[in-house]
Amino acid sequence: MYGINSTLQLTGNTIVNNWALVHGGGIYLRYGGYSAIEKCLIAGNESENGGGVYMYNHSDAEFVNCTIADNTVSGWAGGIYTSTFSYPVVMNTIVFGNGAGTYPNLFSSGDDSFTVSFSDIEGGWLGEGNIDGSPLFADPLNGDYNLTWANYPAADSTKSPCIDAGNPQASYNDPDGTRNDMGAFYFDQSLPAITDLQIEISGNDAVLSWSPVTSALEYRIYSSPSPYFEPGGEPMMIINAPDTSAAISEVISEQNLFFKIICGN
Repeated sequence: MYGINSTLQLTGNTIVNNWALVHGGGIYLRYGGYSAIEKCLIAGNESENGGGVYMYNHSDAEFVNCTIADNTVSGWAGGIYTSTFSYPVVMNTIVFGNGAGTYPNLFSSGDDSFTVSFSDIEGGWLGEGNIDGSPLFADPLNGDYNLTWANYPAADSTKSPCIDAGNPQASYNDPDGTRNDMGAFYFDQSLPAITDLQIEISGNDAVLSWSPVTSALEYRIYSSPSPYFEPGGEPMMIINAPDTSAAISEVISEQNLFFKIICGN
């Protein structure tokens, strides 16, 4: 995308796998204007400078709840490059995994500056609420930049540090009513727990069944010989909605085996 002396209003856009010879593999803004860029994924773009975004000569923009990741340059700033009296505002945004010869994520020249808050900036950045930690993207190699929390709702190391870490003002809350998550995609915490799991033994199979959960796209099944385990890692089985049953084969006689099911969206 190229904006010259213009105002862009982008919401929920996906800008990926583009290439520019010199500046701004994903977005290039120049010669004035104030752009509002919200809930956008800017990833996998390439150029010489400003792989994700290049801003030049009095071009200002506000990035709110964006994910700017895995953009690459041969020169400066794989994420956002700003030059010549341009002053971007970055909030609730993830800038991570970008590659460059110099300043891989954010760069501003001497007459420019970033205002960054409640954002995950790889390498760190001064500002209220900023963090520097792996976002725990679902599958970035295949373009999935959703945040993950394998053991939800257990607040452990499987919870992305970007979940519930954005601006705490209620006006920024996620659609599920929880505190804002950094990045373009929020982790939905509104799905209820499965409390009516039924298990029947049929031959050497354990047949699991449960009631459907509205909005669930899949059900991740975990098992352990301990009833107190916390689900983690790869599930033993994934059942796609609307199915609500699963057969676990080759269950050993008199073996204690406990199951937990987590809704996925």
